[in-house]
Amino acid sequence: MKRTMITALALGIALSATLMLGGTTTSYKGGDIPEIPGKIVYIKSPERSSLGNVWVADANGENQRQLTTTGDCYGATWSPDGTRIAYFRKGGYYGNIWIISADGSNCEQLTTTEDCASFRWSPDGTKIAYCRDNGSAFCGYLWCYNLTTRSAWRVVPDLILTNNGTIHTWSPDGRWIAFVGLYERQTVPVSEDGEEGDIGSSFEYTLEICSPSEQNRQTLIEKRYYNVYEFVWSYDSNRVYVTDLTFSSSSSSTLIIAFVELSNPGSMHFLFESADGSPLRLQLLSEKELAFQVSTIGRHYDAVVRFLNADTGELEREVPIAVPGYGINDVCILGDTGRFWLQTQPVNPDGFLTWPMQLTLVVNGETINEIDGGHEVSWIPSGKAVQPD
Repeated sequence: MKRTMITALALGIALSATLMLGGTTTSYKGGDIPEIPGKIVYIKSPERSSLGNVWVADANGENQRQLTTTGDCYGATWSPDGTRIAYFRKGGYYGNIWIISADGSNCEQLTTTEDCASFRWSPDGTKIAYCRDNGSAFCGYLWCYNLTTRSAWRVVPDLILTNNGTIHTWSPDGRWIAFVGLYERQTVPVSEDGEEGDIGSSFEYTLEICSPSEQNRQTLIEKRYYNVYEFVWSYDSNRVYVTDLTFSSSSSSTLIIAFVELSNPGSMHFLFESADGSPLRLQLLSEKELAFQVSTIGRHYDAVVRFLNADTGELEREVPIAVPGYGINDVCILGDTGRFWLQTQPVNPDGFLTWPMQLTLVVNGETINEIDGGHEVSWIPSGKAVQPD
């Protein structure tokens, strides 16, 4: 039996609410599971595989329905209106982008190049921005696909994106795509006696925005030696919140959360600084509240979900989560009401994550539901509940 421990902290004050929770796989009574608005889509895989099929369910994990049968899918994400799902099918080292209706009909392949590494829906659901691998480690090119005209084009031909473009996203008004650019900087080391050595290279990063047609382009953060780790737009599309992760040694790092405004590019407003982990799932829960997950760098065991004031950076509350015997490698935050889908894996005696993967729903400190083999969950808060077969 798996147990979950959650300690709630509000406004930095411990509330002494440590909960020991238990549950077995999908053995809960329907009446015990609270209703949660919206739907989830996730990948369900056999043991020892990260590839699987696309499944959908109500946000509380009930009424699960399998949509695909090929067994080579990953990275499923809702369209903004909840009627379609885009996902990858494995092909080569990366894959191709496919879309399917939420009821399992109208399955369609969009790309054929087998080198797509990430994608993001446009806010109106008419386009998909995606990154194609360029053949080198963790780098790629930004492309855009128009679902109406069935045409694709490269958005920034003169620039390589870092992290295979996994950190690019649309502004809520659909005018901009923000992305992290990678620039190679040649250096000539000089020895103590003044002799030049071999030419080497280092890399610098920028945070930039451009329109999908690339008619307009702007640099928000100039070239620097450390990388923007994640970012998210404000609701009014006038501000971009970013996380920087800087390493002072092989085992020490500092997490910084800041924002930059489109009206004042180059000026970063620092909100929060911490030295206890790497940030994941940065998201804006409301106009005034940011949330993000922090996991231990290296092996992911426990997680902490922190909630910050989006203007001042004040830590409003945090929720540490620990699953004894399991590692938490992702947390999907279901709004701001203490509801989370956890992606977990068992930790073996040597301290490494092993199989199988599992999704665990936690609501207000209670384990509510579990999905064996589930991972890569995506939630859409609006939209009708999935109807059972």
